[in-house]
Amino acid sequence: IEPAQEHANAIVQLANKHGFPGFVLWAEIILGWCQGQREWQKSSSVETGIATILNASNQLGYKDPGYMAMLAELYLLANHLDEGLALLAELFDVVEAKNEHNYEPELFRLHGEFFWKRALLKTKDIKPSLPSADYQAIESCFLQSLEIAKSQGAKSLELRSALSLGRLYQAQGKAQEGKTQLQTIYNAFTEGFETNDLQMAQELLDSMV
Repeated sequence: IEPAQEHANAIVQLANKHGFPGFVLWAEIILGWCQGQREWQKSSSVETGIATILNASNQLGYKDPGYMAMLAELYLLANHLDEGLALLAELFDVVEAKNEHNYEPELFRLHGEFFWKRALLKTKDIKPSLPSADYQAIESCFLQSLEIAKSQGAKSLELRSALSLGRLYQAQGKAQEGKTQLQTIYNAFTEGFETNDLQMAQELLDSMV
């Protein structure tokens, strides 16, 4: 979060200095995401981050799938499931209309995460045995995300997809199946082990027994 905030602040300074207000708005989306992620346990922090992103997005007049996925993440943290799913539907439309598929794996991954959160809230249990229909819908999203990321050669997005799928399998008593897949993807990395995604991958692998 801190590096993202530093880069966003640098963009704001340079954009203001050279008169590029549009770049300020894109940077504000990143700053809103950082704000919401930093203390997401405090609902007010998440809501402030959401408001920041919405304000910048409205001024830009365009919902970029990559940037707006940050808003979807905050909706997920705040349990704004209807808003998040509606946003993802809009972003999938943008992907098709603009033929911008680069961030499509993350949209599918988040779609699965929203389905999972909805199932958890519905059952009011931390690690329930998900109903078959819910499980299949969630798994399908994660598998589709993984497949698209792999076809694009997008290793970072592939890792995120494998993380979500691995957590799902672990929660459903299929840890070994998730571990094998995640380990293969993790082993393909030769650098960046200080990043959050790779650290979370290592923690998940260590917990899979």
